[in-house]
Amino acid sequence: MAVDRFIILGRPRTGSTFLQTLLDAHSQIRVFGELFAQYSRPGWGIEPALKSPQAIAMIQNEPIKFLEDYLFGELPRRLAASPFKPRLSVVGFKLFYDQAQEDSWQIVWRWARQQKNLKIIHIKRRNILKAHLSQRRAHANRSWISTPLNPPAPGEEGATSPLYLDYEECLRAFKFTREQELLCDSLFSEHPKIDVIYENLAEEWEAEITRAQEFLGVPCEPLKPFTRKQSRLPTTAEIVNYLELKDRFRGTAWESFFDE
Repeated sequence: MAVDRFIILGRPRTGSTFLQTLLDAHSQIRVFGELFAQYSRPGWGIEPALKSPQAIAMIQNEPIKFLEDYLFGELPRRLAASPFKPRLSVVGFKLFYDQAQEDSWQIVWRWARQQKNLKIIHIKRRNILKAHLSQRRAHANRSWISTPLNPPAPGEEGATSPLYLDYEECLRAFKFTREQELLCDSLFSEHPKIDVIYENLAEEWEAEITRAQEFLGVPCEPLKPFTRKQSRLPTTAEIVNYLELKDRFRGTAWESFFDE
Protein backbone atom coordinates (compact mmCIF):
# COMPACT_ATOMS: atom_id res chain seq x y z
CA MET A 1 0.00 0.00 0.00
CA ALA A 2 1.18 3.53 -0.71
CA VAL A 3 1.66 5.82 2.28
CA ASP A 4 2.78 9.42 2.64
CA ARG A 5 6.22 9.70 4.24
CA PHE A 6 7.76 12.15 6.66
CA ILE A 7 10.58 12.59 9.14
CA ILE A 8 10.81 14.52 12.38
CA LEU A 9 14.16 16.25 12.02
CA GLY A 10 16.10 17.98 14.80
CA ARG A 11 18.26 17.52 17.88
CA PRO A 12 17.49 15.79 21.19
CA ARG A 13 15.46 17.52 23.91
CA THR A 14 13.40 19.69 21.61
CA GLY A 15 10.05 18.01 22.20
CA SER A 16 10.46 15.42 19.45
CA THR A 17 9.18 12.54 21.59
CA PHE A 18 6.21 14.63 22.72
CA LEU A 19 5.41 15.38 19.08
CA GLN A 20 6.02 11.76 18.05
CA THR A 21 3.67 10.28 20.64
CA LEU A 22 0.95 12.83 19.89
CA LEU A 23 1.07 12.13 16.15
CA ASP A 24 1.34 8.39 16.69
CA ALA A 25 -1.99 8.48 18.56
CA HIS A 26 -3.69 9.53 15.31
CA SER A 27 -5.67 6.74 13.64
CA GLN A 28 -3.97 7.32 10.26
CA ILE A 29 -0.39 8.04 11.36
CA ARG A 30 2.42 5.75 12.52
CA VAL A 31 5.63 7.38 13.78
CA PHE A 32 8.71 5.30 14.54
CA GLY A 33 11.60 6.44 16.74
CA GLU A 34 15.31 7.00 16.17
CA LEU A 35 15.98 4.26 13.64
CA PHE A 36 19.56 5.37 13.00
CA ALA A 37 20.67 6.25 16.53
CA GLN A 38 23.35 3.58 17.02
CA TYR A 39 24.88 1.46 14.28
CA SER A 40 26.15 -1.13 16.77
CA ARG A 41 22.69 -1.40 18.35
CA PRO A 42 20.15 -0.81 15.59
CA GLY A 43 16.62 -0.60 16.86
CA TRP A 44 17.67 0.89 20.20
CA GLY A 45 14.65 2.35 21.93
CA ILE A 46 12.19 1.35 19.22
CA GLU A 47 9.43 -1.18 18.96
CA PRO A 48 9.77 -4.98 18.56
CA ALA A 49 8.45 -4.88 14.99
CA LEU A 50 11.79 -3.41 13.93
CA LYS A 51 13.99 -5.72 16.01
CA SER A 52 13.79 -9.01 14.13
CA PRO A 53 17.18 -10.39 12.98
CA GLN A 54 16.14 -9.74 9.38
CA ALA A 55 15.17 -6.12 10.06
CA ILE A 56 18.36 -5.47 12.04
CA ALA A 57 20.55 -6.93 9.29
CA MET A 58 18.70 -4.87 6.70
CA ILE A 59 18.90 -1.60 8.61
CA GLN A 60 22.65 -2.10 9.15
CA ASN A 61 23.63 -3.28 5.71
CA GLU A 62 20.89 -2.06 3.36
CA PRO A 63 19.35 1.02 5.00
CA ILE A 64 17.59 2.24 1.86
CA LYS A 65 16.06 -1.18 1.21
CA PHE A 66 14.97 -1.14 4.86
CA LEU A 67 13.27 2.22 4.40
CA GLU A 68 11.71 1.59 1.00
CA ASP A 69 10.71 -2.07 1.25
CA TYR A 70 10.20 -2.57 4.95
CA LEU A 71 9.42 0.65 6.83
CA PHE A 72 7.32 2.24 4.08
CA GLY A 73 6.23 -1.00 2.42
CA GLU A 74 5.79 -4.19 4.40
CA LEU A 75 5.09 -2.63 7.80
CA PRO A 76 2.27 -0.35 6.61
CA ARG A 77 0.59 -3.35 4.98
CA ARG A 78 0.84 -5.27 8.25
CA LEU A 79 -0.47 -2.38 10.31
CA ALA A 80 -3.34 -1.67 7.93
CA ALA A 81 -4.36 -5.33 8.17
CA SER A 82 -4.37 -5.15 11.97
CA PRO A 83 -7.11 -3.72 14.23
CA PHE A 84 -4.75 -0.99 15.41
CA LYS A 85 -4.19 1.14 12.29
CA PRO A 86 -6.66 -0.05 9.64
CA ARG A 87 -6.85 3.47 8.13
CA LEU A 88 -3.09 4.04 8.08
CA SER A 89 -2.02 6.55 5.43
CA VAL A 90 1.09 8.31 6.82
CA VAL A 91 4.35 6.82 8.17
CA GLY A 92 7.36 8.64 9.59
CA PHE A 93 10.41 8.37 11.83
CA LYS A 94 12.77 10.57 13.82
CA LEU A 95 16.21 11.60 12.57
CA PHE A 96 18.59 13.74 14.63
CA TYR A 97 21.40 15.84 13.18
CA ASP A 98 24.16 13.61 14.57
CA GLN A 99 22.58 10.32 13.49
CA ALA A 100 23.23 8.18 10.41
CA GLN A 101 26.81 9.50 10.21
CA GLU A 102 28.48 6.08 9.87
CA ASP A 103 29.87 5.31 6.41
CA SER A 104 27.18 2.76 5.57
CA TRP A 105 24.40 5.00 6.88
CA GLN A 106 25.30 8.36 5.35
CA ILE A 107 23.35 7.24 2.30
CA VAL A 108 20.22 7.80 4.41
CA TRP A 109 20.81 11.57 4.27
CA ARG A 110 21.34 11.43 0.50
CA TRP A 111 18.17 9.39 0.13
CA ALA A 112 16.18 11.87 2.24
CA ARG A 113 17.42 14.82 0.18
CA GLN A 114 16.48 13.04 -3.07
CA GLN A 115 12.93 12.24 -1.92
CA LYS A 116 11.31 15.56 -2.83
CA ASN A 117 7.91 14.32 -1.66
CA LEU A 118 9.28 13.40 1.79
CA LYS A 119 7.67 15.77 4.26
CA ILE A 120 9.91 17.36 6.88
CA ILE A 121 8.82 18.43 10.33
CA HIS A 122 11.85 20.39 11.55
CA ILE A 123 11.59 20.65 15.32
CA LYS A 124 13.63 23.37 16.99
CA ARG A 125 14.06 24.95 20.40
CA ARG A 126 14.67 28.67 20.67
CA ASN A 127 16.65 28.32 23.90
CA ILE A 128 19.44 25.88 23.06
CA LEU A 129 20.85 26.17 26.58
CA LYS A 130 17.72 24.48 27.94
CA ALA A 131 17.95 21.75 25.30
CA HIS A 132 21.61 21.14 26.22
CA LEU A 133 20.78 21.14 29.94
CA SER A 134 17.91 18.72 29.40
CA GLN A 135 20.19 16.38 27.45
CA ARG A 136 22.83 16.48 30.19
CA ARG A 137 20.12 15.87 32.79
CA ALA A 138 18.75 12.89 30.89
CA HIS A 139 22.24 11.35 30.68
CA ALA A 140 22.86 11.97 34.38
CA ASN A 141 19.53 10.46 35.46
CA ARG A 142 19.45 7.82 32.72
CA SER A 143 15.86 8.89 32.13
CA TRP A 144 14.80 10.16 28.71
CA ILE A 145 11.04 10.14 28.98
CA SER A 146 8.38 10.54 31.66
CA THR A 147 5.01 8.85 31.15
CA PRO A 148 2.21 7.53 33.38
CA LEU A 149 3.93 4.14 33.10
CA ASN A 150 7.21 5.40 34.61
CA PRO A 151 6.36 8.34 36.87
CA PRO A 152 8.80 9.76 39.44
CA ALA A 153 8.87 8.03 42.81
CA PRO A 154 6.69 9.60 45.53
CA GLY A 155 8.33 12.78 46.77
CA GLU A 156 10.71 12.96 43.82
CA GLU A 157 8.48 14.96 41.47
CA GLY A 158 10.74 17.74 40.25
CA ALA A 159 13.54 16.71 42.62
CA THR A 160 16.92 17.13 41.00
CA SER A 161 20.51 18.03 41.81
CA PRO A 162 21.93 21.09 40.05
CA LEU A 163 24.43 20.37 37.27
CA TYR A 164 27.70 22.08 36.42
CA LEU A 165 27.84 22.97 32.71
CA ASP A 166 31.19 23.50 31.04
CA TYR A 167 31.44 26.75 29.06
CA GLU A 168 33.23 25.20 26.06
CA GLU A 169 30.77 22.32 25.93
CA CYS A 170 27.86 24.78 25.94
CA LEU A 171 29.49 26.81 23.19
CA ARG A 172 29.97 23.71 21.02
CA ALA A 173 26.35 22.68 21.59
CA PHE A 174 25.07 26.15 20.67
CA LYS A 175 27.17 26.39 17.50
CA PHE A 176 26.51 22.83 16.35
CA THR A 177 22.76 23.12 16.82
CA ARG A 178 22.46 26.45 15.02
CA GLU A 179 24.73 25.30 12.17
CA GLN A 180 22.71 22.11 11.70
CA GLU A 181 19.41 23.98 11.79
CA LEU A 182 20.59 26.26 8.99
CA LEU A 183 22.18 23.42 7.02
CA CYS A 184 19.05 21.25 7.14
CA ASP A 185 16.83 24.19 6.22
CA SER A 186 19.02 24.56 3.12
CA LEU A 187 19.28 20.84 2.31
CA PHE A 188 15.51 20.37 2.48
CA SER A 189 14.48 23.73 1.04
CA GLU A 190 12.69 22.02 -1.88
CA HIS A 191 10.76 19.61 0.35
CA PRO A 192 7.34 20.22 1.89
CA LYS A 193 8.46 21.41 5.32
CA ILE A 194 7.22 23.08 8.48
CA ASP A 195 9.06 24.21 11.60
CA VAL A 196 7.67 23.21 14.98
CA ILE A 197 9.09 25.27 17.83
CA TYR A 198 9.43 23.59 21.22
CA GLU A 199 8.29 26.64 23.15
CA ASN A 200 5.12 26.89 21.05
CA LEU A 201 4.51 23.16 21.35
CA ALA A 202 4.88 23.31 25.14
CA GLU A 203 2.57 26.29 25.56
CA GLU A 204 0.02 25.74 22.77
CA TRP A 205 0.32 22.07 21.92
CA GLU A 206 -3.26 21.72 20.67
CA ALA A 207 -2.79 24.42 18.03
CA GLU A 208 0.63 23.06 17.04
CA ILE A 209 -0.55 19.46 16.74
CA THR A 210 -3.51 20.61 14.64
CA ARG A 211 -1.06 22.42 12.34
CA ALA A 212 1.08 19.27 12.10
CA GLN A 213 -1.94 17.12 11.22
CA GLU A 214 -2.97 19.56 8.52
CA PHE A 215 0.57 19.53 7.13
CA LEU A 216 0.54 15.72 6.98
CA GLY A 217 -2.80 15.81 5.16
CA VAL A 218 -4.90 13.83 7.62
CA PRO A 219 -8.24 14.75 9.22
CA CYS A 220 -7.66 16.48 12.55
CA GLU A 221 -8.34 14.32 15.58
CA PRO A 222 -8.36 15.32 19.28
CA LEU A 223 -4.98 13.92 20.32
CA LYS A 224 -3.89 13.80 23.97
CA PRO A 225 -0.34 13.93 25.42
CA PHE A 226 1.19 10.73 26.75
CA THR A 227 4.56 12.05 27.89
CA ARG A 228 5.14 14.62 30.63
CA LYS A 229 7.70 17.37 31.10
CA GLN A 230 10.47 16.01 33.31
CA SER A 231 11.65 19.21 34.99
CA ARG A 232 9.66 22.27 36.03
CA LEU A 233 12.42 24.08 37.92
CA PRO A 234 13.85 27.43 36.79
CA THR A 235 17.13 27.15 34.90
CA THR A 236 18.92 29.11 37.62
CA ALA A 237 18.10 26.28 40.06
CA GLU A 238 19.29 23.56 37.68
CA ILE A 239 22.72 24.94 36.73
CA VAL A 240 25.27 25.39 39.52
CA ASN A 241 27.31 27.93 37.57
CA TYR A 242 24.41 29.69 35.83
CA LEU A 243 25.54 33.22 36.74
CA GLU A 244 29.12 32.49 35.66
CA LEU A 245 27.91 31.23 32.27
CA LYS A 246 25.53 34.15 31.90
CA ASP A 247 28.41 36.53 32.42
CA ARG A 248 30.71 34.73 29.96
CA PHE A 249 28.06 34.66 27.22
CA ARG A 250 27.05 38.29 27.73
CA GLY A 251 27.44 40.26 24.49
CA THR A 252 27.53 37.12 22.32
CA ALA A 253 25.03 35.63 19.89
CA TRP A 254 23.97 33.28 22.70
CA GLU A 255 23.23 35.90 25.33
CA SER A 256 19.45 35.58 24.99
CA PHE A 257 19.53 31.97 26.26
CA PHE A 258 20.32 33.29 29.73
CA ASP A 259 17.03 35.05 30.33
CA GLU A 260 16.57 34.41 34.05
